[in-house]
Amino acid sequence: MSFLARTARAAFLRYYATEAPAGSGDRLRLSFALPHQTIYSNVEVQQVNVASTAGDMGILANHVPSIEQLKPGVIEVLENPNTIKKYFVSGGFAIINPNSSLDINAIEAFPLEEFSIENVRTNLAEAQRVASTASTEEEKAAARIEVEVYEALQGALGTKKQNPPNMFPTIPMMELDDDDPPDFLPEFSRVTTDDDSAYKSWTCLYPVYFDSTKSVQQGRKVIKDIASPHPLAKDIAEAVKIIGLNSLYEPHKTHPRDWENPGRVRVQLFTENKRPFRSEISNRKELIKSVALELSKIQKINPQQFPPSHSPATFSGILKEGKGGGDIGGASTSNSSSALATAAAGSGQPTSSSGSTSSSSKKKGRKRK
Repeated sequence: MSFLARTARAAFLRYYATEAPAGSGDRLRLSFALPHQTIYSNVEVQQVNVASTAGDMGILANHVPSIEQLKPGVIEVLENPNTIKKYFVSGGFAIINPNSSLDINAIEAFPLEEFSIENVRTNLAEAQRVASTASTEEEKAAARIEVEVYEALQGALGTKKQNPPNMFPTIPMMELDDDDPPDFLPEFSRVTTDDDSAYKSWTCLYPVYFDSTKSVQQGRKVIKDIASPHPLAKDIAEAVKIIGLNSLYEPHKTHPRDWENPGRVRVQLFTENKRPFRSEISNRKELIKSVALELSKIQKINPQQFPPSHSPATFSGILKEGKGGGDIGGASTSNSSSALATAAAGSGQPTSSSGSTSSSSKKKGRKRK
């Protein structure tokens, strides 16, 4: 770069990076958005810490304006001295404006506490193996990106427990297993109370379990003979209602290998005395198979030809591992396919649904697809 070019560039940066107006106040206004979700919309906060390619930054009100490229790392939002929320992002941009406002744009962001360090380590080892053995440059480049993200996430998880306990938000953790209490339910029959302990034992169903366009490795749990193309969570809830079981619809929950099709349905299989509500559906496998058969009937009436709109995902398979697994109707799963995840937190009042009519299904022989 010539002397004149360097001088002009420095003058331009000095022109843009001037001090903010004195009357901006002592609070920073934060807007934090993803392509599919807004996390903060012009909300006043005390401070935001970001990991940029130029280094870690702490951003307060009246900060010098600049534009920063974010690297994989943690964004800390200090809403007040006693409330800190942490999100892991794979990258993005932070725009510090002259009016004490901050705009953060990222592809994906997840609360840090949702990740499992064990799953991160496993996926990091696999990404490193692929990066060293890939046969094409495209595969190597993709694996290197995964390695960078996993390494940053592993570092963030390795240090998060060093923070004082009172610095963490008092929101419930969203663990994606069968013990997860639902915090957003569907618009069906009634609104639930604040006590969600009654739903902890309910069985979780994801659209990917029944999706004929997905492989077993991607999460499909039924054979293709009874699978349906691009089923929706609301269709699963309808199928459960037809079967005659109670269900809870959670539209913001997402399987880690199926980000493009969000939603999850919880199903009550057993009474308080641990007896099945329906004798022919006494376990998770029978439930999944029965729902798959009902979904096939629903899709014949209202076929889903195209996958729902989706958002890019980077963190497939690294959130807290859920329970359950195995195969339904002949489909087998890998060791890693039982990992379940949440994508982005929704909002609204939870509701529940119940069904009355019944249907049964005959077991099919095992056949690998």
